[in-house]
Amino acid sequence: MKKNRRHWVIALLLLAAVVAVLVITCPSHDEHCAAVTARLTALHQQGGLDDNAVVCWDFSGVNAQAQSRLHLSPEIMQTLIGADVKDALRITNLGVCSVGSMGRGDSAQHMSLGIGGHVFCTL
Repeated sequence: MKKNRRHWVIALLLLAAVVAVLVITCPSHDEHCAAVTARLTALHQQGGLDDNAVVCWDFSGVNAQAQSRLHLSPEIMQTLIGADVKDALRITNLGVCSVGSMGRGDSAQHMSLGIGGHVFCTL
């Protein structure tokens, strides 16, 4: 009976250690912002952001000729996207992991999942 009890104690200690490591390594808001900004910038450069994208800019007031000359460098686009992401990304810290989402209420879109010191983009 004592051997069985020892196994349970060891299992509980291991579980507590794993949970403690996950809590300590839970990514911060800045880490989520950096990961989402990098992913959205890459999507923008590939032409993968469309009119339904979470982060978009309305150039409808700009005439067609000026719009055709509107070419922003990747660095400027990354700065613009990063500023929008930093303002709009909301992090829900669940203790052992964190979830980043953009939008309001029912229309919020999950953008990232952070666990174990890593941030995974869901785009």
